[in-house]
Amino acid sequence: MKKLLFTLVIMLSLAACSTDDTEQPAPQKVSVEMTVIPDTRAMVESRAADESAIEDLNFYVVDKKGNTAVHLYQSSPMIRFECVPGDYRVRIVANIGRDLGKEADLENLTIDYENDYQTLPMACDEERSIVAGASSIELKRCVAKVSYEIAAVPEDIELKSVELVSVPAKYAPFVADAAPSENPSDYMTTAQTLLTGREASGTYYLFPNPQGTNPAITDQKDKNPENAPENATYFLIRASKGGELLTYIVYLGANNVSDFNVLANRHYRMKISLMGGNETDTRVIAYTLKVYDDYERYKYGDYC
Repeated sequence: MKKLLFTLVIMLSLAACSTDDTEQPAPQKVSVEMTVIPDTRAMVESRAADESAIEDLNFYVVDKKGNTAVHLYQSSPMIRFECVPGDYRVRIVANIGRDLGKEADLENLTIDYENDYQTLPMACDEERSIVAGASSIELKRCVAKVSYEIAAVPEDIELKSVELVSVPAKYAPFVADAAPSENPSDYMTTAQTLLTGREASGTYYLFPNPQGTNPAITDQKDKNPENAPENATYFLIRASKGGELLTYIVYLGANNVSDFNVLANRHYRMKISLMGGNETDTRVIAYTLKVYDDYERYKYGDYC
């Protein structure tokens, strides 16, 4: 009898251990379909690049611990994947032309500026609850668009060239509200566009450059290098008037007086009238170049 009781105690103990060690079933993944679309706000009238095209994208679903649950690299804007339902961070970067890989350091990711864009870099960074079914997610362009129209009012002024100066050379799509660099070497000048005649128009794309405002400026003629932030972006326009070469500096911003901000996913339309070489207008720098030949006067044999 004692032997039987001992056997029953052992059996009950084993049963208890078996119950305690039972593993909980793993959460079930669900099928998710997500359509990636560009920001529906139009930036354009005439297009220098296809501003809504998506040629490739890196897609990430990141959990609360910072681990990548899903990474896809593809050309289609239709994303299909399986994932455990829950709250995640969805990060997307499009049109950079390469697979960043699952373990990419997105916090330190930077994109290099291009002088000539065929498609625009775009990105998304948002918190989202992942559930089964279909939804959409919106990308925002990483660049601002600047379209310009330049007209020389006096008939004796002819346009020569235009370029943008102090353009950010890199952009970090996943660093929110990043302050602009204070290092001048982090900025560049775009390729010079040669002009002829008295009118010109064109388009630039550039990374954001939020250089702030200067409320002390109350007249547009004072929006000049003396009052502007050191790395604010501006048009450098060259023109000629007889023997004079004129250089015009026109800063970008939300207005033509105190604002020097250039923000991503915005369209800035600049209409610029060149009124002449007015030296009291500090947006204009004028100088005269004289070329002469004194070879005959100072030659020594065949040398000057």
